[in-house]
Amino acid sequence: MGTRIFAHAESGAELIGDERDIAVNWQIRLEVYDWLQENNIEAEYQGKGLGRLFGIDLWRVKDECQRVLFLLKWGNADRS
Repeated sequence: MGTRIFAHAESGAELIGDERDIAVNWQIRLEVYDWLQENNIEAEYQGKGLGRLFGIDLWRVKDECQRVLFLLKWGNADRS
């Protein structure tokens, strides 16, 4: 799989992830964790703690069916 640049910081740093990752506003990280647990969705947090710098967290959902559910719930939550 390829990579994708999800965000740029003023410092010139870039947030790069797998092209299948899903970007979600970093401020709702706990909501995402709770939703994942409540719905038995397996996802990996890829944000590397850089959410504040870039304004987003990256999530990786490997199961395609679960990924669709994640996108439906959080797919438009990438920007504040």
